[in-house]
Amino acid sequence: MSDDILEIGVPKPWQFHTGTSDKDGSTETLQVRISPTLGRLIDVSLQEGKERGVPMRTRSDFVRFACSVTLEAFAKFIEVSNESLNHELVLMEQASRTAYQTSLMTSVRSNTTDVVNGLSAMIAPNVQSWQEAKVRLNEFLTNILAMINAGNEFLGNMYLKEIFQNRVLIHILIQLDENLEEGVGPIVINARKRFESTK
Repeated sequence: MSDDILEIGVPKPWQFHTGTSDKDGSTETLQVRISPTLGRLIDVSLQEGKERGVPMRTRSDFVRFACSVTLEAFAKFIEVSNESLNHELVLMEQASRTAYQTSLMTSVRSNTTDVVNGLSAMIAPNVQSWQEAKVRLNEFLTNILAMINAGNEFLGNMYLKEIFQNRVLIHILIQLDENLEEGVGPIVINARKRFESTK
């Protein structure tokens, strides 16, 4: 063995998306008994994770995640040379990455829809809070641009595509430009330029 300590490390986002079956739809059941203390700690951790946006909801999700990350770490720890096992680990990682990217798209659309609905309410005829709508939109776009600058271009560009291809949001941008003396401002302009450069 290469080390005296089994190192799990910080989980990668895609590792939270371990499927319940293989590509053929086959499944296996894994049952274990644990102490009440460990069970409570898992429940508390799941609740804390939910509040932070971690895509795990149940103990079953937790067990699948734990099996996934531990198996990979354990294979490295014992310096496994089984080609079949290594191949399966690669396939499992690819499937989890695909599930993760798919879930990101769902999240991007949901978050963008929430922002659009909020902005629509702010500029409704009986409200017309143009400046507040601009502030909220700038906050959203600033976080997305920061995400891209931090290296997460895949997710950031997904957001920009969803934003600048959303017809309702495009109409909102036109209205903001018409009703604010300073227009939509540099943050929106820079975000749009970034989007245009990815086409």
